[in-house]
Parts: sequence; C-alpha cells; structure tokens
Amino acid sequence: MGQFGDIVGAEGQDLVLQRVRAWQDEARRPPIHNADAEGPPPNEKDDFRSKYLQKLACAKVYVPEAERAPAHQTVVIFDWDDTLLCTSFLNRISRCETRHAADQARLPMVRQIGNLAQKLLEEAMQVGQVFIITNAMEGWVQHSAAKWAPDLLPTLQKVKVVSARSRYEAEYPDQVHEWKVQTFLDVQREMNSGIITNLISLGDSDFELKAAHVMSREFEAALIKTIKFRENPAPEELLKQLEVVSQQFLRIVQNARCLKISLQKTEKASPSGAGPAKAATAAQ
Repeated sequence: MGQFGDIVGAEGQDLVLQRVRAWQDEARRPPIHNADAEGPPPNEKDDFRSKYLQKLACAKVYVPEAERAPAHQTVVIFDWDDTLLCTSFLNRISRCETRHAADQARLPMVRQIGNLAQKLLEEAMQVGQVFIITNAMEGWVQHSAAKWAPDLLPTLQKVKVVSARSRYEAEYPDQVHEWKVQTFLDVQREMNSGIITNLISLGDSDFELKAAHVMSREFEAALIKTIKFRENPAPEELLKQLEVVSQQFLRIVQNARCLKISLQKTEKASPSGAGPAKAATAAQ
C-alpha cells in the first residue's frame, strides 16, 4: 500500500474513510466564516483537506469518485453438448456393438476434454456468474459427465445447470431455438439490468448466438461476446477448441468491445488427422 498506508494500518482505514466522508458532506454545505473565530479561513482548510485526500488516494486508502470504475457484472453461459463434452461422438460409439480401433484410441481424449472443461468453468467462475443452458433433458449433463468425464462432476455442482427443454418444450413445442431464448431471458431477470453487463456465450449452434443477442437487449448497456464452436466435433477437434478458448478466455472477458468469435479448423493437418483450431474474431 505504500508508506502512508502502512502508517494508517488496516484497522485505521475505516476511521479515515469516515473522516473523508464527513469532510465531503461538509464541503457540500455553503461556507460560513466568522472573522472572530480562531483557525484558518475556509480556503486554507479546503487546501489542507485536498492535500490530505490526495495523500490518501496515493496510498490507495481512498479512491476519488471520478476515478472509480463503473458498476459492472459478467455472466458466462455455456452450452453442454459438443461444447464442454463431445457427446455426438460418444453417443455414436455407444450405439455401435463393436468399436472401431480409431474410435477406441480416441477415448482417452475424452478425459482430457473433461479436464479442460473443468479448467474453463473454474476460470469463468472467477470472473462472473456461470450457467450451463442445454436443450437436452433435465439431468443429462450430470449423467453424461458421470459416464464419460467423472472428474468434472465436482465443478458442475458449483454451476447452475438449466434444461431449456424441460422449462419450455410444453409451451413452445418443436421450437428448439425458442427454448434457449426464453431460458437466457430467465437468466437476465436474475441480474441487474441497470449496470454494464459483460455477456459471454459459448456454444456450437446458432441458437446460443440468437439467444445471447436477445438477452443483451434487455440490459441498459452490454458487451456481447459470442464464441461459436464447431458442430459435431471429433474429440481431438473439441480438445483443440477448448485449449484455444482457455488460453484466450481472460483476454476475451477483459476486451472492451463486442466480439463474435468463430472457431475454425486450419487446412494443415495435425498428426491426429485434425487440424488445430483457430479463432476467427470479428469486433462488433
């Protein structure tokens, strides 16, 4: 904190801030000066207070109102299938009576995907509120994680997982996109619409993109950042995508612009047969 802050100490900072607030309240009242009264005239007192406040600001005990960051909030919404787990691939091999050798060789990657998904969710929880919104049935996220990526379960218990299908299929039959839109709006209603909102949506379909944009319009000020994953990815593809997003996640969160990011595959093949993912970013 610096020498002055060390002198004040943590226990004395509350008292200092009380004095600062009292001075600010007094400064708002019209000045009254009695010529017969002892002590310096008001302008000298104000000069002393100004210097003292500057010293407090340098010591980071007091931050002038003009320099305070505006109130803000961050919300991160993940899809589940083919975003945090390669469920299309896993469902396909589960239906096969015999597994091809190539598919069998890919299964260890699923554990790696679970580890990266866990890391990304933990990173997201450090910066804001986190939700997983899926069009699958209630309980599918936990069931598929328990079967294929059990190490991910403790982290999932800390995240609010919502089945958009279970909430809105009866009201909007066969309107899969609307399930997500309405569930995103449910999340919006849980938040403060009057402060700057950093909205980050990650998923493999256009449903998330539309729902995020609809949700963003309900805030007075919002930065919307969408990350489009590849549909129906092979395990090695999803692994690369999660690596890219995890590496860049904090930069995406801290970016002061709206972003539209689409994860693509480069033409150059990797030894596994799939090209590494790259992010194509468009500022909006």
